[in-house]
Amino acid sequence: MATGFLHVKGDTIVDGNGEGVVMRGAALGGWMNMENFITGFAGHEAQHRAAMRRVLGQEKYEFFFDKWLEYFFTEADAKFFAELGLNCLRLPFNYRHFEDDMNPRVLKESGFKHLDRVVDLCAAHGIYTILDMHAVPGGQNPDWHSDNPTGYAAFWDYKDHQDRTIWLWEQIATRYRDNPWVAGYNPLNEPCDPEHVRLPAFYARVEKAIRKIDPDHILWLDGNTFAMEWKGFDEVLPNSVYAMHDYSSMGFPTGDRYKGTAEQKERLERGYLRKAQFMSENKTPVWNGEFGPVYADQVFDVDAQTVNQERYNLLGDQLRIYDKYNISWSIWLYKDIGLQGMIYTNPESKWNKTLKPFLDKKRDFWLDKWGRRPQSEPEAALKPLLEWIDRVSPTAKETYPTSWNTELHVMRNVFYTFLATSFVDEFAELFRGSSEKDLEELARSFHFEGCVQREGLNRILKDHAHTLLEGFNMAESPAFPSNLDSIYDAASPLKNSIDPIRLTSDNIVPILNLPLTHKVLGHDASNESLAQVASGEISYTTFVAEQARATLESSDDLTTEQKQSQLLHLGLAALFSFLQSNVTGPPLEFSSAEAVLPSALRTEPTTLKSVRAKIIRDLTLDGEAAYKLTPNPELFAVAKALLADASSDGPLVAKTARMRTNFLHQKMLSEVTSTLQDVIYKDVEILDKAELTSDERSRFLLERAIIHTHHGFDVKAREDIDQAAKVRRFEFALTGKMGKRTKFQDRDISQLVVLAKSADETSLPSEPSGPKNLNLDDDTLLEAISFSDQKPDEQSLAIQDKVSASLDAIDANNQPILNPVDSALLLALASAITNTSPENGLTREETNPYATRVLDGGSSNWQIYTQALLVRSRVEGYRSRTVERAVLQMQALVDQVIADTATSDDAAQTESGDPTTFLPRPEQSESAPAADRLQHIWILNFSTRWSLEAELAKRWVDLGGLRTALEIYERLHLWAEAALCYAATEREGKAKNLIRRQLYQATGPDENDENEQFDGPERSPLPADAPRLLCIMGDIDKDEKMYERAWEVSGERYARAQRSLARHYLTSTPPQLENAEIAYKKSLHINRLNQGAWFALGCVQLELQKWQEATDTFTRTVQLDDTDGQAWSNLAAAMLRMPAPEPAPEVIDEATGEVSAAEVDPHKRKREALSALQRAAQLKGTDARIWDNVLTVAASIPPPATPFRDVITAQKRIIELVGTKQGEKCVDVAILGMLVDFLNMAFEYEALLIRSDDPSEAPIVRTGTIPGQIISLVDQNVVPLITHSSVLWQIVARVEVFRGRPSKAFEAHEKAWRATIAANAQGAFQMGDEKPWLEVVRATEKLVRDGYAKFGPMDREDQKVEGDQEAELVAKDWRFKARSAVRGIMGKGKDFWDGTEGWDRLKQLQSEVTGN
Repeated sequence: MATGFLHVKGDTIVDGNGEGVVMRGAALGGWMNMENFITGFAGHEAQHRAAMRRVLGQEKYEFFFDKWLEYFFTEADAKFFAELGLNCLRLPFNYRHFEDDMNPRVLKESGFKHLDRVVDLCAAHGIYTILDMHAVPGGQNPDWHSDNPTGYAAFWDYKDHQDRTIWLWEQIATRYRDNPWVAGYNPLNEPCDPEHVRLPAFYARVEKAIRKIDPDHILWLDGNTFAMEWKGFDEVLPNSVYAMHDYSSMGFPTGDRYKGTAEQKERLERGYLRKAQFMSENKTPVWNGEFGPVYADQVFDVDAQTVNQERYNLLGDQLRIYDKYNISWSIWLYKDIGLQGMIYTNPESKWNKTLKPFLDKKRDFWLDKWGRRPQSEPEAALKPLLEWIDRVSPTAKETYPTSWNTELHVMRNVFYTFLATSFVDEFAELFRGSSEKDLEELARSFHFEGCVQREGLNRILKDHAHTLLEGFNMAESPAFPSNLDSIYDAASPLKNSIDPIRLTSDNIVPILNLPLTHKVLGHDASNESLAQVASGEISYTTFVAEQARATLESSDDLTTEQKQSQLLHLGLAALFSFLQSNVTGPPLEFSSAEAVLPSALRTEPTTLKSVRAKIIRDLTLDGEAAYKLTPNPELFAVAKALLADASSDGPLVAKTARMRTNFLHQKMLSEVTSTLQDVIYKDVEILDKAELTSDERSRFLLERAIIHTHHGFDVKAREDIDQAAKVRRFEFALTGKMGKRTKFQDRDISQLVVLAKSADETSLPSEPSGPKNLNLDDDTLLEAISFSDQKPDEQSLAIQDKVSASLDAIDANNQPILNPVDSALLLALASAITNTSPENGLTREETNPYATRVLDGGSSNWQIYTQALLVRSRVEGYRSRTVERAVLQMQALVDQVIADTATSDDAAQTESGDPTTFLPRPEQSESAPAADRLQHIWILNFSTRWSLEAELAKRWVDLGGLRTALEIYERLHLWAEAALCYAATEREGKAKNLIRRQLYQATGPDENDENEQFDGPERSPLPADAPRLLCIMGDIDKDEKMYERAWEVSGERYARAQRSLARHYLTSTPPQLENAEIAYKKSLHINRLNQGAWFALGCVQLELQKWQEATDTFTRTVQLDDTDGQAWSNLAAAMLRMPAPEPAPEVIDEATGEVSAAEVDPHKRKREALSALQRAAQLKGTDARIWDNVLTVAASIPPPATPFRDVITAQKRIIELVGTKQGEKCVDVAILGMLVDFLNMAFEYEALLIRSDDPSEAPIVRTGTIPGQIISLVDQNVVPLITHSSVLWQIVARVEVFRGRPSKAFEAHEKAWRATIAANAQGAFQMGDEKPWLEVVRATEKLVRDGYAKFGPMDREDQKVEGDQEAELVAKDWRFKARSAVRGIMGKGKDFWDGTEGWDRLKQLQSEVTGN
């Protein structure tokens, strides 16, 4: 530790022994110089204190502020500060503590009370203090922190202000001149001298004045213009350290997000060197007196955890620069209410709770600079004002300080000064009526014991708190995560966050080298326990889980909570590295085996290989195996052991980690297993109930959508995606825009495009980071659609989503950059759509614009861009013009992934041969850090390297590139896929031999002989994927014994074996339905969530006429997938065939002796079936058969319980769907007649009419009523279809009678008669067929008696009769019409039918109309 007075020696600060010292610490801002954002008030300190004095009165005012100054920094603070390894505390103070403006040059002794106390506390803990006059008379700068309410730095224009300041420094120097723990004096904070010459002159004056009293202490001199420039400085004062302030705009909400790019790091260092140029040129020490970001709040800041990790990364990179140049620094600041401090008041403290409404208002109205966040209302007010100022006075923005633009000048003068001042009294009113007890509790909110530590910040500061120059080496400071020990702490603010841990590559090796890590991974384990792993008796996964449990129960220097937190970090580090080495890249910078496995398990290659094989084999679940050549499986073993197997109820992040680990395990298996699905969705349910921030909620919804998609729940996935978009306020729409797609188009036509706009403004590099985007190079298609400003026609608009005004204003050729999460949302939507039928939503063709939107301006994130290329290649693989690029793009992705996931020790787990490729190797520049690639991995539908290669092989199969596909499958040892490939090309013998090679021993001595046969005994042990291989053999040979053996080998856990066996039974002749039912039930006992198996079982039970069982089965089917229309239809069919419900038992009333029975709904089954059919019709709205079933079932329920609306709707839909093809035959005549009967019996037409007050207007029928709908059905749907159906015309006539329109009924009867004649004329009059003759006779009788005779004499309905005027009849010549009709029929039928019964009936009818 330094001794004696510190002083400057060349470019170094040394102590009394001449040892170099680097000052590393913080500032106690907001204490003796109060600032609005630090403690919460509005405006400036003097205004704030005056308002508080008015509200509290002098006595309570003095009591409160004395207590507040006391609690703000106590011994506990000093102890904590020292434990971090920090050695210097900067003490900002306001001159008003020592002198009053109305009583100048009279020293106030009371000002030293707390300053002395804190200086002494720090000294007792080995901490130097720098005394900083932060606010001087007149104000040395125009800002709030100099307690300057005018925005005018009068200090520079009035010598008396400067003289008073020098006088005050003389008093301070007198008091502390003999104190070696005072490191010196900081005469002015962030001075702003517009002329650049008065500041150096003042420093020369104050230096001389102080030196006369105190020759020993260092002067710490800030540069001009907020300590950022040195214009006018031409000499170096003795024993002085020159100070810069190095804030980065990337540490504030209004600046760019810090991503740690090379350009951003270079910008940081360049900014530092510019500010330190004067010190470098003059070889003086450098003191960075202020720097540091502000931090986001999870309560109201979107993506707060990610933002804060970025700010920590920024701070770490700044400190590395300062370490590089060995400078002293003092971060701003030590304590506040939650924005920036190393510690901050608890959100549940009395202070924070009292201030909360006011703080919300400050945020909304931008009342202080550092608390500013995007807000629509002040932005709307500010923007036009700025535009107006810049227009009328283009030079206004050049006003000093010239580093400010117009916005900063207006904000300082209008918002932070004028507007903020108007809220000063409102803040003080919060304290009105407070007792001294209340005031003390408020002040005590700032006591160390009640405050929250910002762990991430403090860990970083501790890592860089190197205070001695000798032997200083950055390599000795491992990059541990800031919350390594604290996640499980009860008071940890991260405990209930869903994903607060953001690891980087720099964190991994330090975590893997923790003492606890070595213990858990078995590096210190006995040879006996490791021998169990080496021999395969237990897997390494089980071993690590047992070690973890034992470690938590043991006693050592770490608390249980610290060990739990470190184990969580270790599991996440292993998971991070496994994903890096198998999914994202870049290559690991360490050997996985050497870092994880004890030397006894990795020294011998054979031991390493067997340990890894056991790890992979033990991942087999329900007969589904993991890829046997999975690289670095020991990393997943550690993650699985710690995050899933040995995990218990812990913080939310632990549950998230468990869910993700199990989901990755699920993705690694050949098919979905219900065992993992159950545990995954159990954690999903827990996370869904958690209280999450909006950013956490949106990311969780996207992650759950990815999980839904993998398990086949596309509809649920779409619901989550839509909800995530709402939470994020993310606008997007698939729409049509006019443009050209081909090179030869001479006019614009509608093209599909996704318009999208994030809620926040995203600033990203113009060039995306990711694998190369291959061009089409097509002779017809353009590389990208060229959009025009022309609006699409109405037909083109039919397919588009509803487009908001903000989206419609977007230029489709130049869309705004999207937030990465929004880009992932679009890709999740595209990945969740796998159908090709338009009725089911988006087709593949319609998903392409989603991927295109991400590629053309969605995100520069490596993995998101890679996923977008993959999604596009999948879509384009189905189009002839783009299929070539699709395959080559996927090939490029595979090449990139293989190159980026290469590891240094995969000799023990090798694939055979080199990857197939037709493209140059990826360029080195096509890269990104692992943390960037993994940042959004869980909201992407990612693929492992081997599954991506297998997908490429399948693409080659689809294109006919069989040889290329087989090379990939065989190199990857994917024997099942290779066999399926052979079998698909009718090379079944080759396929069988390939499988038998894996399952059985060779017949001859040489297994490597190409002609060798494998007809020997089964291998022992069988490969982990033996159940799948046996099922493929069964498929090829149609041999049920293979399926039974697969079931047996899997320990009766391989559900696919029973499904295959069931299908085998169904294809036999005759079908073995009972056996198929048993097999399906066995498969469902293992995988209860396989909706397809439930559906198949239900169909079998329908065939077996097991109606109750079929009903139960299809009920389960639709529970799993509520969108399966056919399942709903089958459910209804089963319900309809179930026996009638048993009558309710009789109940005897003991009091009266009466016998009664509960009422039973006789139509309950039909109602339930109808509900199922309605759901089926909703899902399969274009299936006329389902609608016909709805019509039949609904109509079968007799009145008055008949659901007439359902009947009407079903008949209408049937007509709409098949009317153009089937015509009148699609109308169910009996049901339509039943509707019209109901119409005539139950209603009066007049009651259905809505009449206007204007008698000239025709009345309107109430179409929303059932009778109105029946009439509408007949008029609009049935009548246009009628061609030959006399029965339908008769029904129309009955409707016209109901409406009181006899003339229309008369016409309908005539049409019915003509229809009958037309249908029967040939048989009756040309062929002598009696049946059609009698039809003609009956139709004629009906026409005459029910039509002519009934309606002809009636008055017409569409006339007005006045006075004695006679009403016009419907047909005054109706008798003539009747005679003509009868005569005509008799004339045509005389030759065949004279003298027959029909002839006599016509003669009788003729006599009736002639009156004879």
